Amino acid sequence: MSTQPTTASGAGAPLTADPTTATGGPPPGTQESPRATRRREHFRELADAQARAATGRPGLHHRGGRLYDGPKRLAVPALHLDPAPEASLASLRGIADAVWLRWKASNRDLHRSLRPAEPAARTVFDLLEQLRVESLVPDSAPGARRNLALRFDEWSGEFLASGLIDTKVGLIIFTLAHTARSRILAVAIPAHLEDLLEHTRFDLAEKIGAPLRQLRRNRHDQGSFAGPALELAGIVAALAEEAAAEDELARGGRSGRAPELALFDEEREAEDDGDDAAVAGLGQSQTLSAAAGQYAVFTRAYDETTTALKLVRPVRLRELRRRLDEAISERGLSVHRLTHRLERELARPGTDGFDAGQPEGRLDRRRLAQLIAAPSQTLVFETERIVPRTELALTVLIDCSGSMRTHQFAIASAVDTFTRAGDALGISVEVLGFTTRSWTGGRAKKDWQRAGSPLGAGRIAERRHIVLLDADAGYRRGRAGLAALLRSDLYKEGLDGEALDWAAARLARREAERRVVLVISDGSPSDAVTANANDEEYLGAHLRRTVDQWTATGQVEIAGLGVGLDLSVFYDRHQTVDIDAGDANAVITGMVELLSRR
Repeated sequence: MSTQPTTASGAGAPLTADPTTATGGPPPGTQESPRATRRREHFRELADAQARAATGRPGLHHRGGRLYDGPKRLAVPALHLDPAPEASLASLRGIADAVWLRWKASNRDLHRSLRPAEPAARTVFDLLEQLRVESLVPDSAPGARRNLALRFDEWSGEFLASGLIDTKVGLIIFTLAHTARSRILAVAIPAHLEDLLEHTRFDLAEKIGAPLRQLRRNRHDQGSFAGPALELAGIVAALAEEAAAEDELARGGRSGRAPELALFDEEREAEDDGDDAAVAGLGQSQTLSAAAGQYAVFTRAYDETTTALKLVRPVRLRELRRRLDEAISERGLSVHRLTHRLERELARPGTDGFDAGQPEGRLDRRRLAQLIAAPSQTLVFETERIVPRTELALTVLIDCSGSMRTHQFAIASAVDTFTRAGDALGISVEVLGFTTRSWTGGRAKKDWQRAGSPLGAGRIAERRHIVLLDADAGYRRGRAGLAALLRSDLYKEGLDGEALDWAAARLARREAERRVVLVISDGSPSDAVTANANDEEYLGAHLRRTVDQWTATGQVEIAGLGVGLDLSVFYDRHQTVDIDAGDANAVITGMVELLSRR
């Protein structure tokens, strides 16, 4: 069976040579301007339009680094096409081109009928089929070839940065991916990887050499290609199984899911059910259950509760505040309109004294003399003054984990506008943030290792809680602190349960008829070291328990606003918003809708 792709005229041609649009964002440690953000989004929209033209699928678009066809998220056909949140525009275009090629040049039914059941073999087989179709890019589409190469290079960098290369399983898969691509596409392995891969390539050569040599000569025929691809996949799967056992021994036989097994996740090839947003997962934590639900912390020696003013130098904070004001202005966010909307949605009738000199109502005793002196005078009554009241104390708790950095301008703009409008209505608003002081555990991890790396040790990280705007300060005095959300190096890892407990306890002390904690997050709690020391569900299960415990007290209401993710497993009251295009209005609308529900 022979299948070769056809190409729309100009498909895959590079959009621009501008470095900002080519890389998808500013250099690490810097922040692009709102104008640059809009320009980058414009180029991404052009890339999506070109992909729609090439594939004939009018609903094709990127959202949150993922490829969608209308509301349906498309399955990722190979491991190197699963992008990191900060994937560049050219890389996303490479993914679109790769998926288009897969549709055009691969018989899906044939592939699915041949795919192995074993996860590692299936992952290798999917990878080889994807490399096969990428080798068929016609000469008329040099741009597509460049995009595919850039995507593979970017994935390679993501893989190295992930730390998976330090595991035997990871090194085998990484070496195979580069070796197979070099053989099937007839391209050289990057020079900077030669030394890293040399030993593993030598070990693999004897075992996979025969089927590997057959791949390129059979690449125009999917059925003929599948034979050596299946043989190679089976060999590599067996090697990966042996390597996984060695990796487990290297970790001291720790139970729980090994991080390198994410390479073989089912999610990669699962069909989407058509929902707009992915759903956060939550399983049972064996560690937490064994401790009768008692959440543990290995050490609090490095924990920190601080303020934005202490985290950011005054000069820097003033600059960030200026940029936030510009972002709010450029997004056209109206405090006036939002104030009226909040009044309609949240205010309840209340009394505020009496209006005198009315033609009807109850007699104003202060005007009895007037009535006697001038019986014809009718304006001697008073009526109760009815005014809208919003007896609400609100805490906005913002997840400052690494993936949220993508949305920092949209969320900061939305929260700032909402806080200002709430302040005008007399709503008591406090804005808090949570993250960690360092990646991968920091000093707490070193203490844990010095203690012998005990399992079931509880949370291992340097927790950081941040007061961005204190409720007692009000918007006018506290607005500067909200700009700290634009500090890019603030965003690290997330301990959601502890942050919610902290925020709810602060809120419970405030006087109000109604108290609400509104959490804004784009994912499940995450800290790699804590997961390794306990289990992957430890932090998520603690968050769910924290929500249940505070809800049961009746002191506060808790709601979760998911940024591109359905948080229903954690929060009974929840809303999902899509702000992939930096739409702060979507965040504001989600906040209003959540607060409108009692």
